[in-house]
Amino acid sequence: MPPTRQSSVSFFNISLIWFGLSFLWGGVLPVLLPLKVLSALPETGRGTYLAVVTIVGALIAVLWQPVAGWAGDHLRSGWGRRRPFVLAGTAVAAPAILVLSVATSPLGIAVAFLIVQLGANTVQAAAQAFIPDLVPEKERGRAASRLGAAQILGGILGPALAGAFAGQERALLAAGIIAGVFLISGGYTALTVPDSEAARGVDPEPAGAADPKADNPAIGPGSPRRRFPDLLRLAADAYRVELGKHTSFFRLVASRFLILLGIASVTPFAQLYVKEMIGAPDPAQSAGLLTSAMAAGALLGMYPSGRLADRFGRKPLIYAGGVIAASALFLFNFVGGLRSLLIFGAIAGLGYGMFVPAGWAMLVDLTPGDEPGRFLGLANIAGAGALILGPALAGPVLKPLNSLRPALGYDFLFTLIPAFILAGLAVLRTVKIGSARQPDPQADHESE
Repeated sequence: MPPTRQSSVSFFNISLIWFGLSFLWGGVLPVLLPLKVLSALPETGRGTYLAVVTIVGALIAVLWQPVAGWAGDHLRSGWGRRRPFVLAGTAVAAPAILVLSVATSPLGIAVAFLIVQLGANTVQAAAQAFIPDLVPEKERGRAASRLGAAQILGGILGPALAGAFAGQERALLAAGIIAGVFLISGGYTALTVPDSEAARGVDPEPAGAADPKADNPAIGPGSPRRRFPDLLRLAADAYRVELGKHTSFFRLVASRFLILLGIASVTPFAQLYVKEMIGAPDPAQSAGLLTSAMAAGALLGMYPSGRLADRFGRKPLIYAGGVIAASALFLFNFVGGLRSLLIFGAIAGLGYGMFVPAGWAMLVDLTPGDEPGRFLGLANIAGAGALILGPALAGPVLKPLNSLRPALGYDFLFTLIPAFILAGLAVLRTVKIGSARQPDPQADHESE
């Protein structure tokens, strides 16, 4: 683990890239990709094509993350361990977004989208390691709160700005906005975030050190400061884990999977819910208001949760956030109108906002100090899996249950979602944190 010390890195600098990543996906997934599918495929095949391309892209990308993360863990270069991956991923993803906007065939759209996925996830693999590399344990909650807030803001502004300029005749303009924001955030991060080893006070090539090729066969022949690790070996070794040595880490990953599984099941069914249960005349607008209310609640909970997690520990904030979110989502069963729905949605968002920084800080605390990129890449597979599996579990039973009795499907949905969250909290109880540093009540230093 890095030595406990005062952070010398700006939380804004390590968080901006997360704004860019969320802006990218907020613009590509709900706006640009469906726009291209509408123009390239007949109506009967659009839904299936979109689902297949999205799922395959997500699977390929998240499976790549542990490999790219571990490559960064072992890289020794004059540019640092993470910066080359931020630059390379940005250089790949940004042009691919523009290519996606002008592609006219189903194959061209799919290939461009998969390249965007690989480039963006290469950036994310590096960005995930900034906090364990650069931020001392006593400040990780606050750093994670900035990261979470940047993600939410990017997720709101991405679809809003891309959608405002999108259209069959202006897809390139929307893509240009998305690519431009991503280039700026990636470039700024690469220029301002310090070399991970220099910031930790580690000489990347200490005098008299043994030949790194002898100790680490993943590093290929030639100068270790100029060669990337052998990717074929990394691809095999990135998934080789001794579960018995990292039991607490993977139990926490399982806990996060269940909590996120519940939260991820809300948004896909929001429009159907407000149409069929609230009777909203404009379901899309009402669902957008619900999403905005949840985002506002999350932003409200982020900052204090990060500070409290640093002062009093991670688990209490995760428990509190999980219980608040589960309770508010269960109350969706008793909504009487749009106003009460927005109130309960904001409270659920508040719980989620409390969970994010505390949960991320705890995950980083339990990540092995010499391989944070690889382990956080492995953890992200569970997070991405929850986003895919949540709607897949709830969707097929919603309509059949509603056909048996009006609202039965939604009663089931908003009972299942809190159950997932509470199950995640139950698994959290089994996570041991004895290896983590105890919270420091005097840790009030603010890094901005």
